[in-house]
Amino acid sequence: MNIYHKELVITGWEQIEETISPMKIEVLREYRGILAKGWPHLNGKIEIGFIRGTNGKEICFSNQLSWEDEDWTSFVSEGIVQPEAINNCKMSGIDGFVFMVNHEMVEVSLNEI
Repeated sequence: MNIYHKELVITGWEQIEETISPMKIEVLREYRGILAKGWPHLNGKIEIGFIRGTNGKEICFSNQLSWEDEDWTSFVSEGIVQPEAINNCKMSGIDGFVFMVNHEMVEVSLNEI
């Protein structure tokens, strides 16, 4: 399983030795599972992965749709930002999310959610 987002990386990530805990990887798997179960028609249209160079502290959710797409907004509100999911992120050491649509990004810390 590739745990990194394909497009988004931090400059200089090659010099960073990343150690991503199994707890963080489990959170990533859970988000991918939520997408596959609840929104199977979006598989391949939404990518979920750690941002290389953040040591697993940020997850990027990107799509090829639009900010206003009903399925995307439903996945964000019903799948990503649920209190239990946010608590799992915090307990595993994940600090924030990056939402990217058509190369436009919004960075959100978990404390802002």
